[in-house]
Amino acid sequence: MIVIITLIISLILDQITKNYIISHFKLHQSVPVINGIFHISYVTNKGGAFGIMSGFPYFFVILAILMTLSGIVFFKYLMKQPPWVQLAAGMVLAGTLGNLTDRLRFGYVIDFIDFRVWPTFNVADICITAGVFILIFFILKQDMNSITPIEEHPQEEQHEEETTPAERSTI
Repeated sequence: MIVIITLIISLILDQITKNYIISHFKLHQSVPVINGIFHISYVTNKGGAFGIMSGFPYFFVILAILMTLSGIVFFKYLMKQPPWVQLAAGMVLAGTLGNLTDRLRFGYVIDFIDFRVWPTFNVADICITAGVFILIFFILKQDMNSITPIEEHPQEEQHEEETTPAERSTI
């Protein structure tokens, strides 16, 4: 359930902020929030992070569709994971869908968060980055046994008798 709630809230926040920028700013307009440090700047990006691969816009559409399909395919699996995995997955999926929505609507992504020393980005980018960092952090910090494995054959029941380690060593 955390996946769904996170996805919906994050996606709505991403789209509301982008629609606000489109309707209240002119392209390339920049308004200082903290002059010289933090601005709200309306720019577009046909590429990926930092504008890389801007000549291959369909690459990011296909990648986003594959990511979304993966989320759908593994949805039941995600619902069995600890809350932090669900939160991270919801954030990554929301960010992916937010930027995919822009690419399909406009042919580019709307960016507006501008710290002047870093490329301009948006809420979807924050979601993707934060979701990935949450996963990395907890994978490194948590016992990997807390992640539920994908069952290869959930219908098959094991009928082997349980044996103790001492019994196995005599076999």
